[in-house]
Amino acid sequence: MKYRIGFATIETIALLVIMWLRVDYLPSLKLPIPIFVFFNFIAFWLIVDISLKIFKFLYLKGRKIFKGQRNNVIYGITNISKLVIGLGFIISIFNAFGIGIQTLLTSISIFAAAIAIITKDFIFDFLIGLYLSFSKDFEIGDYVKIGIIKGHIIEINMQKVRFQNDDDDVVIIPNSKIYMNEIINYTKRDIRLTSIDFQMDINVVESIELLEEELIKILGEFQDLIEAQSYNLKVIEMKKDYIDFKFQYKIKALDSEMQRKIRKQTIRAVFSYISNKGTTNRLV
Repeated sequence: MKYRIGFATIETIALLVIMWLRVDYLPSLKLPIPIFVFFNFIAFWLIVDISLKIFKFLYLKGRKIFKGQRNNVIYGITNISKLVIGLGFIISIFNAFGIGIQTLLTSISIFAAAIAIITKDFIFDFLIGLYLSFSKDFEIGDYVKIGIIKGHIIEINMQKVRFQNDDDDVVIIPNSKIYMNEIINYTKRDIRLTSIDFQMDINVVESIELLEEELIKILGEFQDLIEAQSYNLKVIEMKKDYIDFKFQYKIKALDSEMQRKIRKQTIRAVFSYISNKGTTNRLV
């Protein structure tokens, strides 16, 4: 955080120097308009960037969030600042060619329909990105399921959201796809609870109780880490030829690495168990 404050101080000094040059020195040189526009844009960019850093510092300090810890609001404000700087850059380009803001707005209104058609997906994704950035139901670090994709949210950008799935692959999904799909947020429940979905041929399931006992035995080496009364085998759906199951258990203490290790071991053991039955089964 000290580094960020120091960098903001340098930017502040640079801003003051630019403002001094812009007001007291450059007018006497009678430089071309693009030079003045350039200094104006740099000053504008510094103002936005300094304001962003001050907000981040006060917000993180007020919420007692550690440096480097990801946060939805920070991503949201950063995305807004990028948009503002982008709009400032576009206006500066037009000003450099002698086109004022009023003329620019008039021109935009003429081509508004065409611009809306061309940029509708960009605008839609951006607005959804803002919504997700400030949402309490979809936060950085949450473990979610969107469609067939499961993973932890690691970043929310203007156009896309980055996930890290169970195989440590980074999956990038457009914001619009997230908005249009059902979202299951597993983190909002008790995060110590682990669920494993799998499917078995109905002909090899002798008894639900017996199957549950077999699955509990699989986790015998982890019995000191799992709450004894938390094991639960649910029948999710029963079809003509197969049954969908959900096996759940809850670890005693929150330990993401250990939880992941137990889950990995359980999935392998369950796969081995259902494979030994000699029928077509699959883990979900």
